[in-house]
Amino acid sequence: MRYLLLLIIPLTFGCQMETKNNSEQSHQEQGASIPETIHNPVELTDSIIKLTYHPGEELSAKLVNNDQRIHVEVPVTQTDSLMAELILPGENRNVYISHIMLPDQQTDGPFGPAIRYETKAKGTYTLIIGPNTRAEGNPLGEVIVKVELKETEN
Repeated sequence: MRYLLLLIIPLTFGCQMETKNNSEQSHQEQGASIPETIHNPVELTDSIIKLTYHPGEELSAKLVNNDQRIHVEVPVTQTDSLMAELILPGENRNVYISHIMLPDQQTDGPFGPAIRYETKAKGTYTLIIGPNTRAEGNPLGEVIVKVELKETEN
């Protein structure tokens, strides 16, 4: 009888642990995640820095992690083209204008540290700025964005 108890006890605990592991695995398979400690929630929620251009302004933002992007919204009414240039203080910086989102939500790109784009439609053009994942260098730090709109001459 004692030997039977010695066999049953380990089997009972083993089955309970297996059930717990299967339960955790089924949660992961269903897309639910087991809560983890978040050390810096700002990095997880601030992946897009939104800026709006107003004529005559020089915009500036600071990238603090590799996943961040800067979206510069440029309202366009009567212009021929949109010109933008990035100024990247420091050495060996790796940031570029990756795309431009047009008023009809289509995108064009990639570009580089400067862009000249013909504005065919009225609306908001959005410059998407971030690290170039195909090149080496430091993406972190201040990014200064100079935007200029060339007015239509009548």
